[in-house]
This record gives sequence, C-alpha cells and structure tokens, in this order.
Amino acid sequence: MSELFGKEIFRIHNLPKGEVRNKYLHPNGICYPGYYKAFVSPEGFIYPCEKVGYMLKVGDIFNGLNEDLIEETIGRYTDLVENMCKECWAVRLCNVCFISAITENGFDYERKKEFCKYTLSTLEKNIKSYIKIISKNREAFNGKKFKMVWADT
Repeated sequence: MSELFGKEIFRIHNLPKGEVRNKYLHPNGICYPGYYKAFVSPEGFIYPCEKVGYMLKVGDIFNGLNEDLIEETIGRYTDLVENMCKECWAVRLCNVCFISAITENGFDYERKKEFCKYTLSTLEKNIKSYIKIISKNREAFNGKKFKMVWADT
C-alpha cells in the first residue's frame, strides 16, 4: 500500500537540528490572529480566519485590529494549553491552531485534548514514514522544496 505525504513530511525534515535556543515555545500552531489572514463578516467584524467562523472577534473594519482583544485571546488559549504543550514531545512540530479548542462557549480543554490525541497519532505515523524514506535514501529530501513524496508502507 502506498501513502501520499507532502508538507508534513517536509516539516519533519526541515525541523532545526540541535538544542532549542529559545526556551519559550509559542503554543503549538496558533497564529497571531488577523496578521496573516482574516475573515470579515458582513457586519464588518474581523475574525482570525474562516475556520473559527464567528468566534474570536479581533476587531472591526472601522477601527482595525484590536490588539487588546488579540492579546486576550492568545492569553486565554495559552492559559488553557500551557501545561499540556510544554510537556508534549511534539511541541516543535505541532501545527494545531485555535480551532482545536474552540466551542460556542469559548475554549474547551477536553476538545483540545481529543484534537491533540488525533494530531499526535498522525504525527507519529508521519515520523515513521519519514524514517522509512530517509533510511532508504538519505538524499530523498535534500535540495527539494515541498512536493509530494510517495512512500511504500
């Protein structure tokens, strides 16, 4: 059976090697809400992206991004996940965002935990596949940018 891998395998390969110089790790894959992309509602409210829907308002089109709201959102999420993330073996590879913990009632620890379980399982499979590929061809990823890689399993 063959599996198709792409961006996630390259993230593993391109992970900086050696000691982590910065002892502070940003909690998993969260963005700085509204910085790279944003979702604007018909009413003019700004949200981090289309994935969070009408949750996590971070500003409006009349006043722009609200730094206080953004910092509060990051703070609430960080408070929720800090202990979970700092003990996690995959923290440097994690790309889980706010959506992993959001419910209509705000951030939810149990939802985040379930999402992490699935993410860790997927990451473990990707690492095993990466090891298979690299053990057969140490040059498999050298000099290549993201492209799809086939791995026989």
